[in-house]
Amino acid sequence: MGPSRRRQFVEQVKENFGVSERRACRVLGHPRSTQRYKPSLADDETALTEEIVTLAYQFGGYG
Repeated sequence: MGPSRRRQFVEQVKENFGVSERRACRVLGHPRSTQRYKPSLADDETALTEEIVTLAYQFGGYG
């Protein structure tokens, strides 16, 4: 299970059982620092991804 899924699971446990973030993370063995992580994308990430996909369609795959 990936970190984003674990974060969602901790949130569900907090809501369903009315426990704190600290307790939910401790019981599930999930580091609190990971729970509070906010992923950020670079400003050009979307444009770069689109360009890669365009090139992949244009030239196909090798190997």
